[in-house]
Amino acid sequence: MVLHGIFTGSQVEIDWLDKGLFQTFYPEIWNHYLKATPAEHHKNPTAYHYKRIMGKDEEAARQSGLAYERLEVNVMTLEGYRIPVDATDYDPSGIRMEMHYTANRCFMPDRYILDNASKLQMPVWLVQGRYDMVCPPATAYELYKQLPNGELIWTINGHRPDHEALTVMRTILLQLTNE
Repeated sequence: MVLHGIFTGSQVEIDWLDKGLFQTFYPEIWNHYLKATPAEHHKNPTAYHYKRIMGKDEEAARQSGLAYERLEVNVMTLEGYRIPVDATDYDPSGIRMEMHYTANRCFMPDRYILDNASKLQMPVWLVQGRYDMVCPPATAYELYKQLPNGELIWTINGHRPDHEALTVMRTILLQLTNE
């Protein structure tokens, strides 16, 4: 198994993005998210946006989906610049599904994957961006320590599997197909 951008659905990982714990690195992106959120909801902006995304008002769902999507997309790269998400034809369906899963902790007990990873006996390669602001790198390290046949390969990436991560994953896959 070859995995990239390790996310196990734990509450710590969900809070990392939803509560802006990454903001030490990208304060301007968190601030932009807060600007899309009424001040009285700044303590938990994602709860505000989640309620709107799941509601019946399609325009409110589109606006909140766009705000959350911009938050996530803009912390995926090392550059941290604002990647535009086109608002004119934006469909919140994908982010609605993602937010529903994270609001429900991926329908698993907290830390379920981390607490059960030791049962996996097959080789598992984890390829993790050292500077991933969507999936905190500490999770990849914790998962690696639980895997009996795991290998963790750090890349100089954010969340997106750019050049180095793609090269590493291709190399692993080529090795596996030639064995």
